[in-house]
Amino acid sequence: MRIERDQLCTILIVLGLVAIYAVGVWIPHRKRTENVRRQIKEATQQLEVDRANSRKLDSLARKVFDLKQVVSSAPQIVPREGELAGLLKRLSADLEYQGAADQAIEVRPTIETREYSVIPVTLRFRASFAGVFSFLKKIEAMDRLVRIEQLSLEGDPERPTKPLAVDIELGAFFTSDQVESP
Repeated sequence: MRIERDQLCTILIVLGLVAIYAVGVWIPHRKRTENVRRQIKEATQQLEVDRANSRKLDSLARKVFDLKQVVSSAPQIVPREGELAGLLKRLSADLEYQGAADQAIEVRPTIETREYSVIPVTLRFRASFAGVFSFLKKIEAMDRLVRIEQLSLEGDPERPTKPLAVDIELGAFFTSDQVESP
């Protein structure tokens, strides 16, 4: 059997078209397919990592929700209003309970900031060391935020049973602009 020239040209043209198809269409398509499969694999791995992180976030979100409930149900430490009269009444009652003498309470002008207000209060009294210590513990245990700015104790070391002269400067914090004026 003899292949004629036209048949040979046809075979060469068909082989050329197959080669062009392979080089021009099939090989690039195969590379794109491999690239897409690699991207799918990477995305699947990232998805697993993100799922694990979302489980952590779910537990953290639950913890944040629980903490918000605890904070909202806890006693308020920084009142929203001045409530100065209640604070002064409590300080005076605590001083009387400790047997303090020569009590003097001075309220200075309110210091206001953008986020909170502070009412400076100066207390002067005479009491035993145990009374002063108990009074300071009561201030610390208050259900509002009160910071002792300065504490001065004066006494006679020769006569330890004599009451101490005490000066306390403290600041009572509030979150509202509507603080009572003295």
